[in-house]
Amino acid sequence: MPSPVSAEVIANAGLSDSLFWITLRHEAIARAARPGQFVHMRNGDSDDPLLRRPYSLSAIDDAAGTFAILYQVVGRGSAWLSRRRPGDRVDTLGPLGSHFAIEPGSRHLLMIGGGIGTGPLVALAAAAGDDADTLLINGARTADALLPTAFLPAAAELHLATDDGSAGTRGTAVDLMPEWYDWADQIFACGPSPMLQAFEAALKLQTGSKTVQFALEARMACGLGVCHSCVVTTRRGPKRVCTEGPVFARQDLTWRWETGI
Repeated sequence: MPSPVSAEVIANAGLSDSLFWITLRHEAIARAARPGQFVHMRNGDSDDPLLRRPYSLSAIDDAAGTFAILYQVVGRGSAWLSRRRPGDRVDTLGPLGSHFAIEPGSRHLLMIGGGIGTGPLVALAAAAGDDADTLLINGARTADALLPTAFLPAAAELHLATDDGSAGTRGTAVDLMPEWYDWADQIFACGPSPMLQAFEAALKLQTGSKTVQFALEARMACGLGVCHSCVVTTRRGPKRVCTEGPVFARQDLTWRWETGI
């Protein structure tokens, strides 16, 4: 079990009024991290907020000893994080949880990201490199909530969707999936629960069998599997998103989203 460490802020770029990309340095975390995993960070100078916040890893550079996080300011914890500057330190626990797995022989990787759920897919696309063709669909409510292309691996093909049509196709990332379903050898998705449920419904309309992995978002208290605050129901019984997840195989999920036992 990892122990909390002090990670150094290298950069903290504001991408819009509420969207940020923070880069931190800690060699042990960067060396051990895999796409799909997360870190649990203390977002404050005191015990308020009391609980740590989970953040998915959006970039991993083990050579430089750095990792990055795409995040959105939604409360006082993430607002505190947005004010960190280079040289500041953040109490960080990780890497935690399960990770994505690219199967041997998979040449066409389809990735569906909603909002900041695009972050871990960026890390996965970078890990795939030139060994596979990667197509990433980034969906958000408006153009301001999309990840700028400068943060994407150059080899990844990007398609955009916004609810209001302010960038890319008007609609959701899920709406674009059928066009690329037959092309894909594997499919990966990450985003808020309503998006993933809509994605599951869309997959049921497709023919043929695909390997699909979902990275779930959940509220977490401890991040270590002790408190059971992030439990979801699966076909293998109750599972903790922080330890058995956040990455789950599609066939294991029942899409019943009650949490806590």
